[in-house]
Amino acid sequence: MWHYPEDSDLQGTLEKVLGGLAPTGFDPFVGRKLFHFCYEAGLAELNVRVDPYHLYAGEINGRDLDLWRLKLEIAKPRLLEILGSEAAATEYIRRFLRFLQRPDTLTYSCMFTVTGTKP
Repeated sequence: MWHYPEDSDLQGTLEKVLGGLAPTGFDPFVGRKLFHFCYEAGLAELNVRVDPYHLYAGEINGRDLDLWRLKLEIAKPRLLEILGSEAAATEYIRRFLRFLQRPDTLTYSCMFTVTGTKP
């Protein structure tokens, strides 16, 4: 998922943001849990597919950077609540976007699809 070894402040802020989003039901690892949920629900003949949702090796392209800007602007009111100030939310967004523009960045997300049958 995300890891910023060269920027511990960004990593710490990300962990704070994810913790602040947890009460809303946001779970960045829910895809990994789908197989277990389906198994526990009694579904049979489970099939799992994992596909990259996004993969950025090196600097993000302009179109995807614009999409991330939009996502973060939409999330900004919640970021403000979690981080405590407009300045902190704006700084987090700036640093996150800067991270995506680095030539040494590798970041990805996976999309999990689990299908099964009801016995």
